[in-house]
Amino acid sequence: MLKVGILALFAAALPVANAQQTVTISATQLQSNFNSGIGAGETAAIGAGAFDFRGQFQLSTFDSITITLTMIDGDTGLGANGTNETPYPPPGNGSQFGDDDFDVNSFSLVLDNINLGQSFLLNGFNSYDPETDFGQKDFITLTLTGTPSNMNALLVALQDGFLTANVLDSTGISRSNGIVIPNTQFDRSTPVFTTLSLTGTAIPEPSSAALLLGGTVLGGLAYSRGCVRRSALKSTLSLN
Repeated sequence: MLKVGILALFAAALPVANAQQTVTISATQLQSNFNSGIGAGETAAIGAGAFDFRGQFQLSTFDSITITLTMIDGDTGLGANGTNETPYPPPGNGSQFGDDDFDVNSFSLVLDNINLGQSFLLNGFNSYDPETDFGQKDFITLTLTGTPSNMNALLVALQDGFLTANVLDSTGISRSNGIVIPNTQFDRSTPVFTTLSLTGTAIPEPSSAALLLGGTVLGGLAYSRGCVRRSALKSTLSLN
């Protein structure tokens, strides 16, 4: 009976998802400290390494992806009015629309070489103003959420438990747009991390369910046998 109890408790401690349970899994990585220029078709690494989702729920669908990222001089700010006035895809000739920065709608999120494109644009990272002193104000941290259109490819990429993350530039001459993805704050000592979160439907854990079921069945058998033994003992006592 003790072994059965331990099995049942162990199974109960494992993450067991319901058939349609929505969950969020997250991974955090120190930023890459990329400090260079990118142009059309070129990328900048976001993390110093891949984002590790192992040991969490596996997903059967994606509902949304969220990233918290810090960037310097991204040139994708939306200006004082906060409105995206740039067409998609952008013309790529350096034109500015309204008070948008010139790279609005040019940066997208890439996960494991899968470009999320228009479904995940990295807008809102303001240009550095050279007329002001460089400081912490230029470290722009945003939390952005998008719904991927290429869900099946992402699910396949996630099967090994890891995802790499990059910024992809869709416009401009090679290495023409200098950006920084810093790994420390302005004080040069406080580390800067990116968090990548995936929300979707969890795949039920068959091993946990089987263990729990096995423990329940064994427990039932043990209880049944115990009842038989007690009944036999009572009969013996009655005869005596």
